[in-house]
Amino acid sequence: MEHVPLGVRCIVWPRGGGEVADQFDSELPAEVKPDTLLAHFKGMFGEPIDDAYSDPAGLGHLTIGWVFPVPDFFEIPGPRDDFEVVVIPMLWDPDEAGPTEALFVNLARQRQEFEALRRDGAVDKLVVVDLHQRAPDEPPDVLAREFPAPPAS
Repeated sequence: MEHVPLGVRCIVWPRGGGEVADQFDSELPAEVKPDTLLAHFKGMFGEPIDDAYSDPAGLGHLTIGWVFPVPDFFEIPGPRDDFEVVVIPMLWDPDEAGPTEALFVNLARQRQEFEALRRDGAVDKLVVVDLHQRAPDEPPDVLAREFPAPPAS
């Protein structure tokens, strides 16, 4: 399986939202996998405060990342406790040296596309594989669920 480069978008803003104080994108090391993202970010930022949500067009309410306290190594324009950092995993384009799309938005969009193919009978079943977040030294925790195509009418 080909390695898909991952990156991260960090957005620093006042707790509860407001004007963005800082924003940057960064490529993640190759050893960070989709199911070890949270462990990687906990190592950088500590425990998350909350999940980060968005409402991408046609996908509904979706978790796209995590909200963390602002770490000491960030420069911010006020008291640290007044700000938070939203951390969004991104697909990374090495040719463009930058992010292309939020990882969890991409996965939700793909799931929606394949669900439509299953519903329309273009495929005979949909297999959804969930990789639960884990520490890098733990084995993958994989859950596979099958959804058969509806009977032909």
